[in-house]
Amino acid sequence: MLFLLCIGQTDSSFNRNVGAPIPFIGTTLQSMNIMLNIVTHNIDVLHSASDDVGIRNELYHVFSFLLEWCTTSSNAMSSTNNKIKETSNIEILLEKTIILIGYYARGSAERQQSLHYGSHPTPLQKLCNLPFKFFSLDSNKEILFPTLISICYNDIRNRNVIEDEISTQMLSEFIKERTEEETSNTFRTRFPKQMWKDALEFFKD
Repeated sequence: MLFLLCIGQTDSSFNRNVGAPIPFIGTTLQSMNIMLNIVTHNIDVLHSASDDVGIRNELYHVFSFLLEWCTTSSNAMSSTNNKIKETSNIEILLEKTIILIGYYARGSAERQQSLHYGSHPTPLQKLCNLPFKFFSLDSNKEILFPTLISICYNDIRNRNVIEDEISTQMLSEFIKERTEEETSNTFRTRFPKQMWKDALEFFKD
């Protein structure tokens, strides 16, 4: 997959302690944009590719790496005044990573469960421990919550992780609000409307 190739080409120059050089951020953002463009037009491309266990394992490590790096780097750079552009790009990359994870997980027990494999913190746990703004600001909830819903819908084990880390009530309230508003094109795109009612009941239980 193009996305994995781009990550692989830039990862060798990454230094976890001093931050990533600009080519890493730019190239990864470009590959992420390509992937999201493809997925929003035909999600089956991503799903059929990730049916391969090897690709699924690679995506697990890419997602885990990007979640950790983006949150760590954003926190580090936000304390300096001359890194505004880099910080903005890192935050954009984090948001796009979260969105892609949701598309990846949707509609497959195997893909959902793969996000809570391995040593802790798993990608699912990292999502639950994102900065507070993702749980308090509506604009950030629109990014994170559809992904959490896609990962945990009809998966009791993953739902239990959410309950341990945060609260499923936030997810049920999010779905309920979107159901009442009937205006959330973003949520409708990322999580099929015909599943909203069942999802609401699942996260209420």
